[in-house]
Amino acid sequence: MEQGQTVPPAVLEQVGRFRYLGAAGSFIAWGIFLAFFAGVVTLFFAFLLGHEGTYRQYLAVVAHAHLVSATSVVLLVPLRIVGEDAQVLLSVGSFAVFLESGYLLRFLSFIDLFGLWVWTLVGLGVARIGRKESWAAGAVTVLMIPITIAAVLAIFTR
Repeated sequence: MEQGQTVPPAVLEQVGRFRYLGAAGSFIAWGIFLAFFAGVVTLFFAFLLGHEGTYRQYLAVVAHAHLVSATSVVLLVPLRIVGEDAQVLLSVGSFAVFLESGYLLRFLSFIDLFGLWVWTLVGLGVARIGRKESWAAGAVTVLMIPITIAAVLAIFTR
């Protein structure tokens, strides 16, 4: 429309449907995402490290911790609207203004502060499920998930 072209009526009718399909799809994708990461946590802690937890317990921990992530979306929407950038994140890289560019800045930009908070909560929950006295070992181990993902993404993006 900004270029002066008219939008066909069939496309305008589809916009409303895409809005509802997008909302339903993101709701379903959120559940799949939580189930996948609960499976990863269960695989690592229950099967490899021998913790006594079940998949349902790990799923509860992951789902409750990710409520912080859902809240962060609500808090970041005004920043995204003002900045006119739908991909604005509050990351460690946001505070690394002294870095020009390169791998380190890309790596730090992929480490979301709310994500670190979420995975620290998952580590705390995992330690409680495994009946460990210290939650630090669980938190450090679980924090390796987002840090590894950030490192891989930083390698493959430019």
